[in-house]
Amino acid sequence: MHPYLRHALYWLFVSLLVALLWFLSGCASTSPVCRHYATLGAVTDAEVFPVRVWWGTSSDPAGHNQHQAYINGEWVWRCVGINSVYTCHQDNFKPIKAIPYDQWMRGIANRKMKGEGK
Repeated sequence: MHPYLRHALYWLFVSLLVALLWFLSGCASTSPVCRHYATLGAVTDAEVFPVRVWWGTSSDPAGHNQHQAYINGEWVWRCVGINSVYTCHQDNFKPIKAIPYDQWMRGIANRKMKGEGK
């Protein structure tokens, strides 16, 4: 298989996996949209950098999520734009718990298996 074709198939698979996770996760009242942005940004950044996702309190009773990437020796807040993930400021929330990337992804899969977040 040609390396470019293999690379294209890999990215197609990753894109379909992210789309499937979004479809299965839905936007339940206990799962604000910020979780989707944190997941998309974390998946994108995890290809290059160590990543963690923060959960914390905000004006929304369900809480808030935002991810960080370890870039140039420091943890920086990251945001998701239309076609990119970029360094930004911390959103208006109080970070309480940092969740490593692999645990974050397992947690999403486990929620779906339990039927939560429909």
